[in-house]
Amino acid sequence: MFASVDTAHFVLSISAVRHDFKGLALKGCEAICELYAIHIELVSDNPNVELKSLLNQPAFLQFGLNGEGIHGLIDDHQNRRLR
Repeated sequence: MFASVDTAHFVLSISAVRHDFKGLALKGCEAICELYAIHIELVSDNPNVELKSLLNQPAFLQFGLNGEGIHGLIDDHQNRRLR
């Protein structure tokens, strides 16, 4: 059976913060002698999420079916509210 195209194929886990984020898109960048960066577009049904509380928190981005992924820190956020 095939996975639905509406299903997120990656999960962002932030252990210090309880959240209900769903992943929409991700884009990664890497270069020689530079840190890698991954930009993730997330949404939440909770309008009271305090995004600043996520800054500098350790996170794990799982993108494989067997738990593969990468560890990192939340470094920035952009707050966009949709109605």
